[in-house]
Amino acid sequence: MARGREFKAAALTEVNSHILRAARDSLGDAQEEWDFFCECGHKDCHEHVKLTLGAYIALHDGGGSVLAAGHRVDQRARARQLTADAEALVHQAEQ
Repeated sequence: MARGREFKAAALTEVNSHILRAARDSLGDAQEEWDFFCECGHKDCHEHVKLTLGAYIALHDGGGSVLAAGHRVDQRARARQLTADAEALVHQAEQ
């Protein structure tokens, strides 16, 4: 069950990064809020979180996750995901 939640959280984080790219490419107002997906990974969660691009970037640059009110991330799963992401970056850099 934890693996499924981990996979969903990682997939939603990836989707949110695509939303960020699309928002950056738009000609919208810098203070405009965008709908990002909650990254808690719970199988029944379909919540959205409204954030400006700056707030989203600051959250992720600080190692945080987009979370709806009252939602939380399994910290062990988050640590595994961050480790996997770091290893992938190392492999990319080696090539």
